[in-house]
Amino acid sequence: VLAIARELAMYRKTMNISTREFAKRANISTFPLARWENEERMPDILNLKNWAEHLGYKITVTMEPDDGDQ
Repeated sequence: VLAIARELAMYRKTMNISTREFAKRANISTFPLARWENEERMPDILNLKNWAEHLGYKITVTMEPDDGDQ
């Protein structure tokens, strides 16, 4: 998840969108957004999905059993 957050942060910066402007567009607070981008915290999957959609990304999550435990 942190790798995705890092990638989205880089994309936001290349689009010249400030943290404040992006947070406003994505309807989230700037404080958690900055913490996610700085890898201090991990966004929950719903916030990450919302964040990605505002940057034109699509995130899909696939859950599969771990065959190594059997």
